[in-house]
Amino acid sequence: MNSYAFAVGEEPKDGAFLLYGFGTARKNDKGWRRPCDQVFALRLPAAAGRALNVSIELDFQDPDQEIVLTAGETRLGTLKAADNPHGEQAFTIPADAPRSGGWVTITARAATDPHRPPARRISAGRVTFATGDGSDLVLPDEVLNDRIKMPPFRMVDMFRQYQELRKRAAVDGHRADEYEYSGDMKTFFGDVHVHTEYSNCGRPFNRSIDENVRAARDRGHDFIAVADHAEHMTEDSWRRYFTDIREAGEKHGILTIPAFEWTSLEIGHRNIYFRSEEVPPYFSSRTQQTNHTRKLRRFFDDNGISAFAAAHHPAAIEHLTDLDTIDESVEPLIEIFSTWGNSECYGAPNQRTATNLPGSYVQDALARGHKLGFLGGGDVHNTLPGDGGLTAVIAEELTLESLYRAMLARRCYATSGDRILIDFYLNGFPMGSIFNVNQYSINRLFPINLSASVVCPERLRSIEVISNGEIVYDCDLVECRTETDMFLSYEKLQTPSLREGSPRSHLANNSRYYYLRVTQQDDGMAWSSPVWIDYRYGWSGEDCG
Repeated sequence: MNSYAFAVGEEPKDGAFLLYGFGTARKNDKGWRRPCDQVFALRLPAAAGRALNVSIELDFQDPDQEIVLTAGETRLGTLKAADNPHGEQAFTIPADAPRSGGWVTITARAATDPHRPPARRISAGRVTFATGDGSDLVLPDEVLNDRIKMPPFRMVDMFRQYQELRKRAAVDGHRADEYEYSGDMKTFFGDVHVHTEYSNCGRPFNRSIDENVRAARDRGHDFIAVADHAEHMTEDSWRRYFTDIREAGEKHGILTIPAFEWTSLEIGHRNIYFRSEEVPPYFSSRTQQTNHTRKLRRFFDDNGISAFAAAHHPAAIEHLTDLDTIDESVEPLIEIFSTWGNSECYGAPNQRTATNLPGSYVQDALARGHKLGFLGGGDVHNTLPGDGGLTAVIAEELTLESLYRAMLARRCYATSGDRILIDFYLNGFPMGSIFNVNQYSINRLFPINLSASVVCPERLRSIEVISNGEIVYDCDLVECRTETDMFLSYEKLQTPSLREGSPRSHLANNSRYYYLRVTQQDDGMAWSSPVWIDYRYGWSGEDCG
């Protein structure tokens, strides 16, 4: 036998196509992001001392795409979509190519424009290889049995894999799956706003810290943040409170984020989240040093505290948040959904409109220029963790340090209670990112490419992109699927008159934000944290942050 062929994509042993998602771009030494690469690998039998001729069926979607082939450090050639975008392309493995254990491993790297995330799939069909001189090809026994053991395509460099692990989380009574992403990124779900018997409100039906932490574990949460009112505690009970949180987490095997609620009747309620399990010095909205949000940063610095704050139910008339008092140096997040309903904007679904005040919603805070990521929390008193909302945190690992850093970077999003998976990127940068541009650097931003992947436990109704309070993209999913992908490209337009009637246009020289809103058929919702374009006339810092 002097040739051998195998089909790529015969499940479950081979991958059917490039399992694609969206990549987190990184800056190079010039301060701009380097290309987002796609990589696949083929493992072929080696012909000792002989060259191999290889033919592979490829289906390109991008006419400008090229694939560079290497074996170890040896470059084998380039396959170009322009040569044959939908068919066979050939290359040769030279006799002196690096081999190991009777195999030669071919790596194919498809470099893409750094402004365009790899939202288009590359598929492969049949691979044929033969000796160059027509002599017999001796195959290792294992290739006859298993063909290629590894999937021929894999994602690298923090690309989110769109794979079978991205499935519905477990229901009550089971631990939720850890949703694996390449680059060691995972999505963790938990309730960040749970009240216990340490809070006077809700008594006598509030549960203990131990009972709530156990309930969060039993409901499949990855973490929980108990957030009782500091104003309801003494300094003694404050110390017991943080000790009880730590001990309950250790007892029930679930990560607990140290937190409490800072409850100002004048400027609104905030939850405070800590980086360390050490008991902090007592403070509240009534202590002189911390009776205003603008005092929190100095108090944290003076006492060596790593913590941040997040406002919640901002538009509730009984507990209205004064949006002018939001201090971004200590407040990177805001709670968009809880048992108080949807705080996104006035008249939004799942909202208690009659008890909310227009002009005080999350979109109103964003319109004032505040750069706030989104949390979902229960604010539960007599019910169970997760009954009012969930926060999804995208982090490297399930540790307090990792979750804290991710939330501080706004790498998180909110749901109304379901474990909905969201990837959302602008030009390859993830939710929570801020682009600082000026008149000299803004041209490098365009075209603006928005990309997203969504996986839901229930059937989808719609996905929408919101920019500066407007719906600029609305996709009704009439086929009622549970997962989908989205890619939009916005070119640069200068004047408002050109923008009218065109959802694919963009005003160049003004600041704006984009975020994703997901709605299921059962009215369950999720909101990605935004990505911001911050236009500053004359600003001369880095091009992108």
